[in-house]
Order: sequence, then structure tokens, then C-alpha cells
Amino acid sequence: MKKSFVFVSILLMIVIFAAACAPAATPEPTQTASPVPPTETPEPSDTPTLTPTETLTPSPSPSPLPSLTPTPSNTPTPVVAFDQSEVISYSEEPGSYLLVLKLPGVYKNYDIKVDNYDYIGYFDPAYPDRLFARGYNRPTFSKDIKIVFYDIETKAELYSSTIMIAIRPTLLPVAWNVSNNCDDRGKNVTCEYECRISPADGNPCLAASCYDACGPYFSVNSCPPDMTAPFNMCNSDQERRLTALYGVIYNGD
Repeated sequence: MKKSFVFVSILLMIVIFAAACAPAATPEPTQTASPVPPTETPEPSDTPTLTPTETLTPSPSPSPLPSLTPTPSNTPTPVVAFDQSEVISYSEEPGSYLLVLKLPGVYKNYDIKVDNYDYIGYFDPAYPDRLFARGYNRPTFSKDIKIVFYDIETKAELYSSTIMIAIRPTLLPVAWNVSNNCDDRGKNVTCEYECRISPADGNPCLAASCYDACGPYFSVNSCPPDMTAPFNMCNSDQERRLTALYGVIYNGD
């Protein structure tokens, strides 16, 4: 038994010794993986630069040329030559008086006082430099009388002077009573009259007396001076026509 144990021990030592003397096996080199070359970063492709499309700027519609508004011309206001005014015509009409004045530059109506009586001056473009003044009181003739022009809207006095009416009127068969003029002249007029038929020629004529607030106003006698009674009276149509002709208040129906 003891010999067997020695034998085994010797054998084991021989094996160990042999193993120690054997050259060490060179291990197969581990194959190192070849490094993967770095992925080539692709060059950026030339992306074509987009040429911006030319935006068409809309051409403005041509603005219409402004119509030429005519510049109002500064037309000078006519200068009325009040200092050159003169009466060139005078007439007496039933119930009123008409003065025609020469007034250079006149272009509108005026209120006027003639001999301190109220007149209204009317301008008619058909008659340049003429003013037609109508009133209800007879002015004084052949002497200097006062004339005053007023603005018809503002009533402001524009000019004052004196004139002379040297023209004698062609009188109608009307006689005016100027001995008792008053501020109420021409108001509340009443008339008494006869419309007659002349025996000589058969024509109608009128004899009348009229009164106003001041007293006797005017009278009319269109009958022949030698006409005497008997005579016939006018019919209503003749009476209306003659009273209207002479400004007499008609008393018929």
C-alpha cells in the first residue's frame, strides 16, 4: 500500500514537471475587427437656389385727371354813380307817380326818398343805367329837392344829395290835391263818380272825386268841357274799364 502511494506521487510529480517544461501555447491572436472607416458624410448636394418669381407690381390705374373747376373770377361789383343821378322822365299814373332816373352803373333795386316821400326804385336789365322809381306822392318841381338812396335789404343809407325835377309831366285828366299831404296819404281811398255817355259822340267818360285819410286826394274829369245834361250813364262794362283806367275805386257789384 505504501509502495503504491509512493508510485502515484512520483507519477504525479513527473506529469507536473512535464507540464511545466512544455512551451506555453501561444494563444491565437484574437482577430481584432478592422475599424469601420467612418461613414463619409455626404457632401450637401447643390440644392438649386430658387430664383424668386418676379412679382408683378400692379401698375396703378391711371387716375382720371381732375376736371378743371373754373376759378371764379373776381368780378368787380359795379360802381353806381349816385352823384350823376338825374330825373330824365316823369309821369303821373292813376294813384301813383313814376320817375325815370339816369343812374350810371345801377344793377339792382333801391329804396329811395324823393322830396321826403317814399319811392321804390326798380332796375330792369333791359334798360342799362336806368332806375324806375314809383311812389304815391307828387314831388316838387323846378327847385332843389332832397333824394336819398337806401339798400333795399339792410335799409342802410347809401347816398344823399339834391336834385331838381325840371321836366313837366304830360298830365292825365287827373288833378292831385297836394295841399294837405300827410303821412297817411294814399290810405283808405274812397271815390264818388259818374260814368257818362257823351251826347256828342257816344263815347263814355268819367267824372270822379276821390278821398284818402288826409282828405281830398285826386279828381278825374275825362268828359268834354262842353258836355252838359242830359246824358246817358255807362253800362257796367264801360264803368269798370274807365275806373280801372284812372285808378278810381269801383263802386259797383
